[in-house]
Amino acid sequence: MQTILIIAMLLAAQKPLPVDRNYQQYQAQDQASEIQPAPQITGTSEVDKENTENAEQYAYYKAHPKEYLKAALAPANLSNWILAGLGL
Repeated sequence: MQTILIIAMLLAAQKPLPVDRNYQQYQAQDQASEIQPAPQITGTSEVDKENTENAEQYAYYKAHPKEYLKAALAPANLSNWILAGLGL
């Protein structure tokens, strides 16, 4: 009896979403008729941005060694220190 009730609840909960087929047709036509401009190519990539951020962070910690020590011993890095100790 309980399994039938559970199955009925699952089937009732999975109602299909309403679909407006006319809207999909117009949307496809609108996208096809629009002319997309060529994407602007920039000289920086994600790797360049990450390298820049790393260089800035390295320069900051080099100028402030006490801040680096605070960051290394922060509670967020505790699990890393525990794993390093277990590894040794």
